[in-house]
Amino acid sequence: MAAMELEVKPLLSQLRLASPRNPRTYDGEVNGYPIRLVVTGVGMESARTAALWVARQKPDRVVSLGFAGGISNRLAAGDLFIPTEVRNLAGKNFPLSSRMHLPAQKISTGVLLTVESIVQTREDKEKLSSFGDAVDMETFVIAEVMHEGKIPFWSIRAISDAVHETLPLDFSPAIQDGEVLVGKAIGLMLKKPLRIPRVLGLGLRSGKIARQLCSLVLSLLLKQGSGA
Repeated sequence: MAAMELEVKPLLSQLRLASPRNPRTYDGEVNGYPIRLVVTGVGMESARTAALWVARQKPDRVVSLGFAGGISNRLAAGDLFIPTEVRNLAGKNFPLSSRMHLPAQKISTGVLLTVESIVQTREDKEKLSSFGDAVDMETFVIAEVMHEGKIPFWSIRAISDAVHETLPLDFSPAIQDGEVLVGKAIGLMLKKPLRIPRVLGLGLRSGKIARQLCSLVLSLLLKQGSGA
């Protein structure tokens, strides 16, 4: 499960579009192991709706993939992160398994915090640092649904921006019903043209980070398919 295709674009070449909406799904297999990628949309509401649909399919296991922002000094942009716990700001939490056949590369573990909106500024990230190591907008509600359905659940995240970074723009106004509206996003950039180079730079970096994330996921799927 991933919020946006952007986060898992390198995986899509291995899959075929199975359903264009409600939710959008891609099917395929890696090394003989069948997988279904579900695009949830951005935010808690969209993630919960998609998670409930996934739970009704009774999968063997569910993995939440995508980007997260760093709220701990020990995480840098590009780091791969497997949370051992996900929590919300109300203090509710779910332990997550990190027992995987991991490749020989540096992978950080820690606490993932799920919040309702984009955390844009360095100051806001630092305020959240006591709650965990990284922050996203979907994982907690997916974990909650899978916990209720007794479905094994993991999360794998790639850090898109470090705690000391302020994002060049807040794209929250361009998100509607879990979808990023491209026209509105472009409009936001045109209102602040001096920030466009930073936005484009972040986009290029995000593409590289997505490739690192998907490389890890593929290596895990290959091990799963081979029975390792």
